[in-house]
Amino acid sequence: MSLLHTILRDRNIDGIRQASLAIGAVIFSGLNIAVLGVLEPRGLWQIVPAVIISALSLAVLVRGIQRLLLVSWARPVLGQWVYISSSGNWGLADIGIRGGEFTYSVQLYRTEQDTMAAVRQEPGFVSRCFATVTSAGVTYEKGQVELVYKISNAEEGYAPRSGMLTLSPLSPTAMKGYWKSDIMGEEASRGVLNMWRPEADGSAGSATA
Repeated sequence: MSLLHTILRDRNIDGIRQASLAIGAVIFSGLNIAVLGVLEPRGLWQIVPAVIISALSLAVLVRGIQRLLLVSWARPVLGQWVYISSSGNWGLADIGIRGGEFTYSVQLYRTEQDTMAAVRQEPGFVSRCFATVTSAGVTYEKGQVELVYKISNAEEGYAPRSGMLTLSPLSPTAMKGYWKSDIMGEEASRGVLNMWRPEADGSAGSATA
C-alpha cells in the first residue's frame, strides 16, 4: 500500500480512474485470450454468454483495481478521525470512498468523553450526538482534502449551516483543518480543526501544529 501511494500520490482522481481502466484492460485482455483459448466457444449459444460474461468481468476487474488504487492513493486521509474545533465542538469524522467518490461525514458532540464513547460505540452514544455533517463535492489533490459541507439534523438551538473545509495532513495520525461557515445568511465565521486518529494519543494536543 505504501509503495502504491508513493507512486500515485501526485495524481488526481481522474488520473487514478484512467490508470485503473488502463491496467484493467491490459489484465483483462491477457486473461480473456487465455480463457477463450481453452474453452473455444462455438455456436451462438456459447459465444453470446461468453461475450456477456467477459463484459461483466471487465467491469468487476476495473472496479476492483480502481478501489485498490484509490485507497492506496488517499490512505493518509481515509478512515476515522476525532477532532476538536475552535468553536468548542467535538466531532467524530469519517472520510471514505463510495462508488469511486470521496465521502465525508461527521457526528458532532459536546465533549471529548462523548466523542470517545462514540469511537468505542458504548451504549447510548447515539443519543449524545447533537448534529450531523454531510458533504458534497469532496476533492483530494496535492495532499489536501477540500469539500463543501452541510450541518443538519441538529438539536434545537443549533442552527443548520453550510460551509467549506480544507484538511491538510500533518503526520500519519494528525490533520489540520480550516473551515468557513455560513449560518442562515449571516456573516461567515471561520475557525480551525485539530484532528487525530482515535488510536493515536487521544488528546487535542496530539493534533496541534
